[in-house]
Amino acid sequence: MATGNHKCLKYLEFVVKECDNGVPTMYPLDEELIKLYIINQIQRLGLAEHFGEEIDQTLETIHKSYNNHEFTGDNTDFTPINFAGLFTIKTLFPTRVSIRESKIVHYKIAKKRRFFNKNASEDSLVAFPNLKSLIDRDLNVPWMARLDHLDHRFWIEVNMEADTLWVGKASYYRLLPLQNDKLIQLAVRNYEFRQSIYRKELEELKRWSKDWGITSMGFGREKSDYCYFSIASATSLPHDSIVRMIVAKSSTVVTIADDFFDTKGSLEELQTLTQAFQRWDGNDLTSHSKKIFDVIDHLVTDISTKLHLRSGQNALENLREMWRVTIASWMKEATWSKMGYVPSMDEYLETGTISFAMNTMILPGACFLTPGYPSNMLDPSNYEHITNLLMGATRLLNDVQGYQKEEEEGKKNFVLLYLEENTNASVLESIAYVKEMIDGMKKKILKHALLDGVGGSRQLPKTCRIFHLSCLRICQMFFNSRNLFESVSDLAHDINMAIYIPLPSKIDTSKFVMEVKRLN
Repeated sequence: MATGNHKCLKYLEFVVKECDNGVPTMYPLDEELIKLYIINQIQRLGLAEHFGEEIDQTLETIHKSYNNHEFTGDNTDFTPINFAGLFTIKTLFPTRVSIRESKIVHYKIAKKRRFFNKNASEDSLVAFPNLKSLIDRDLNVPWMARLDHLDHRFWIEVNMEADTLWVGKASYYRLLPLQNDKLIQLAVRNYEFRQSIYRKELEELKRWSKDWGITSMGFGREKSDYCYFSIASATSLPHDSIVRMIVAKSSTVVTIADDFFDTKGSLEELQTLTQAFQRWDGNDLTSHSKKIFDVIDHLVTDISTKLHLRSGQNALENLREMWRVTIASWMKEATWSKMGYVPSMDEYLETGTISFAMNTMILPGACFLTPGYPSNMLDPSNYEHITNLLMGATRLLNDVQGYQKEEEEGKKNFVLLYLEENTNASVLESIAYVKEMIDGMKKKILKHALLDGVGGSRQLPKTCRIFHLSCLRICQMFFNSRNLFESVSDLAHDINMAIYIPLPSKIDTSKFVMEVKRLN
């Protein structure tokens, strides 16, 4: 009566006809669906780390059941469910569907988009006032470009206002709002516990950056807050402080050193600095070159010492070689730029994949995961396939959003080189070509990250493969629609929400209590 949906009327008439002894007061929900909704709720509230064993066991059982059944239809049009939940449930089995049946998935998402736009009227939102904003967010901000920590905050705040476990047909009997409220209270405490850790770590990082003279270089981008925020928000590792700090420090140093090669240093200065790294001796360096060498040397030595104490592994030479290769790639690009050399697309990509330095920023930290990235694989000649894919995808993501700035500065990137080699192509065609390459790499990364026994990545622990995926999402966030990393203040709000601004202190459960009493 509220929506005027004739399919709903047909459904009700069908139920009355089929139930000779009267329509049951309890809507027959699938028990596995209930379990999936609860797991989805736990994950989206940021509580999954506390229920890891239970979630794994439940999903394994449901997956076996899924494989033993044949699904022939989609009755979405008939069953009024939590539309936003329909999209979030997809994250529970993200790759078995998206990899094997990607065309079907894209078709179904498009179909559901049309369905939501058609049926999410004002009348249909009475029971769930935040439904439209949830749908809009899920449809318009890709999962790959969202950071878990902020996603958890968003979901907690939505749950404070409405019960997202509601799936219609008197299902309050099965998924009581008051039980959900207990989860929300736990999620609030868990979120604020993380914030307290993140605040201390970010302050420690800023002190470190100041002590080593990074903040007073006088050139380039000092991005310690961006670097820390992104790695802290993309992962659910509240106790892995050492992982976050190593990645944030490495990223901060990479940013300032890359800027020195791009904008500040003369060709002679850069050659001298590169040679110092090749022999790993900075005694003859001065000024900015000396600061850059000293902070990298200290960082590498500190990581190596910590890793040796943790596992007995000696990774000093592999860590040094990683930086040598990165710095050599910066030197090559600086030479191209200053000498006016135009590389081929293949030549550029071979060097550019290294110069983005994703490996240098994340792999040392990944060694401290449990289980961690094997230190013998830190050697640049021994990377796993998923690492090489990540390095290529992140470089191209940066190039799509940075080609205009680099064109103004007289530099080349992959988008511009495609136009050089395809003179009849437009900028839009070049971008489309690069995005197609990125999509192919992202699918392969998902496959390697989430499916066991795929290619060379079968040697990597799942913790390390998921960590690669998290870092891909960081770059997707930075370069999703524009270059946020270059901005001065665009991420200030998100950083404050993630680290400094507390959640609302009071959860109003009165409306849920009244609804339960009414139903009873």
